[in-house]
Amino acid sequence: MTQIAATSESSVVLLERVLRHVPLEQLFATNGPYWNQGRYLTTAGAASQMPGGVSSTVGVPWYRQDWALGGHALVEGVDALLGYEPFADAARAVFGGEIVRPHTLYANVQLPAVGTDFGHIDVPEFRGVTRDRHPVALLHLMNRSRLFTAWQLDICTAVTWLWDGPRGDFVLWVDGPQSSPKRYGPPLTGRAVISDNDRVFHAVGDFASPHGPDPSDLTPTSEVHVVGER
Repeated sequence: MTQIAATSESSVVLLERVLRHVPLEQLFATNGPYWNQGRYLTTAGAASQMPGGVSSTVGVPWYRQDWALGGHALVEGVDALLGYEPFADAARAVFGGEIVRPHTLYANVQLPAVGTDFGHIDVPEFRGVTRDRHPVALLHLMNRSRLFTAWQLDICTAVTWLWDGPRGDFVLWVDGPQSSPKRYGPPLTGRAVISDNDRVFHAVGDFASPHGPDPSDLTPTSEVHVVGER
């Protein structure tokens, strides 16, 4: 039986030696391609969220593929991830609840870039007001206003990695964006950070040289394909 080490600080749980028996590399290799997250600003209705109603034509160095939505697997082999009990236990620790419903599973690919993430919160959801029905900008405004806290859904996010290289720290401003952040550095493979990313500012650190590739050539329609072996 694999022993999982867990440490908790405030609203964050750190797990070590996770997902030892889940073939993450195989899942990553077989479930692409990974689409540019700039598409969020080019889909139907998204232009109304941009200043002047203009949709973006610039890509970002982050790519994604959904593996499960609404608690239902979209690709084969991810049931073990959806039902991973250490993640559920960590979510209970973060929110102090008992019932945990796995909902969304996605894989992110970040290209080498510099200065691309200065801190953000994820898209929140509320009872009856979710990102699949309403503009993302509205959801963020509802969150910032603090007028709808009683109806905000408690969404706990588990972040894990396939990354053994230098840099690329995961940064969390647990005590607010004006306070010193908590950093989780490499090696990151086999680790997981579980937190309330809809309320806690967080960021992924750079892992490229300042003189590395320029992401400005990326477009919202660009894709990442896995070629060859890791």
